Amino acid sequence: MYVFVVTSVPGIPGRPEVDKVDAGKVFVQWSAPVSDGNSEITHYVIHYGTADMDFKSFHKHVVTADKTSCTVSSRIRRNKEYKFAVAAENKEGVGPLSEFSEFIKTTAVWGEPVHVLS
Repeated sequence: MYVFVVTSVPGIPGRPEVDKVDAGKVFVQWSAPVSDGNSEITHYVIHYGTADMDFKSFHKHVVTADKTSCTVSSRIRRNKEYKFAVAAENKEGVGPLSEFSEFIKTTAVWGEPVHVLS
């Protein structure tokens, strides 16, 4: 008797939530997708950009699958509005993108209060 396991890309991760915003870094967290596509999730890809960027121009930050949070600091600028989305990846490929977070505004200087925009 043979047992076949069908695998596919992972499902949609939870909508990212932004916490701990500063002038040049943003802490982002999300929940794992309900389905891993019957194949272990290997990475998460965080897509982020500003309101005036086309999605194809969004920056990407990759983290290992053992994390459902990260600090993004690459290409984060002071006093700018950003939004974030996450996709899970396994050996079959990258799954669908989560919903985008609300826009957040980074601070002008280190230590200023956070501005979450709706």
